[in-house]
Amino acid sequence: MHQSILTYGEFVTYIRENVEAVLNEDREAEVVLTEVEKNNGVMSEIMTIRQERENFAPVFYMRDIYEQYLRGISPDDLAEQMVSICRQQEADSLSVNGAWFEHFENVREHIILKAVNYERNSRQLTDCPFIKALDLAVTFRVLVEEEQSRIGTVLVSNEMMKWWHVSETDLYKTAAANMQRLWKDVLEPIQDMVHEMAEGPMAEAYDAFLEERPETGTMPLYVLTNEIRLNGASVLFYTDCLKRFASDIGRDFFVLPSSIHEVLLLPVMDEMSAWDLRQIVGTMNHQVVSDEEVLSDHVYRYLHKCNKLIIAA
Repeated sequence: MHQSILTYGEFVTYIRENVEAVLNEDREAEVVLTEVEKNNGVMSEIMTIRQERENFAPVFYMRDIYEQYLRGISPDDLAEQMVSICRQQEADSLSVNGAWFEHFENVREHIILKAVNYERNSRQLTDCPFIKALDLAVTFRVLVEEEQSRIGTVLVSNEMMKWWHVSETDLYKTAAANMQRLWKDVLEPIQDMVHEMAEGPMAEAYDAFLEERPETGTMPLYVLTNEIRLNGASVLFYTDCLKRFASDIGRDFFVLPSSIHEVLLLPVMDEMSAWDLRQIVGTMNHQVVSDEEVLSDHVYRYLHKCNKLIIAA
């Protein structure tokens, strides 16, 4: 039992020693700490746990786990959760290995989309296929694990594209269809979602939005995401998703990219300025949204008459 607050370094050492000790009771396990580049160029320390005869090694982002500790979850409970994830993956993970990825038919139904900021990820994009859309890049990943609050994916690389002999356009069509099959789009009034997530980033973002423009409290503002609310901004690229909303409201609407996990939809009204909305998005990105989860500083507008999404400001 820990009476004083562990530093990040002390916490990581404690977790590493405990996870390794428990897993080594069953079979040899190696716990490795490395730094990786995540979305938007953010560097993060990960703990990779490699076990004998396992094709995939669970990866844990230690800063995220340390945040859970600071919120009151004990190191022992967190270590136990990590061990449980390792054992669950051993029992349930796909029976795949490196060679499995070499054949497109194996991965076809597991390819998904992820929308990221093009400029902030320019370095990583040199190593993988993507489709440029507005100021975003639509990247591709292979889904290898799915649980209630997390998914495990592998980034589709240029090397994989050489194996598969498919075009980026075909890959996009496949991934978009898979996304709509796996996780349908969800559209809710923001008040409903904020009520469900009273202390989360979405609530903070909405508070910041109201602080900048109090009059928007009476405007019809909607949250668009997916069923699992992970990488939900990718629903922008679902077939007819935006078109359906435009048809329902009978007018253009603004799209505010609040994070990689969701976007906000705001029907256009006469008194609105796209540049004012862009300032609000910028405020949210700098004050509320983590660097890793920023999608864009721009505001988009969906044109109802021509069914097209453009950068408005």
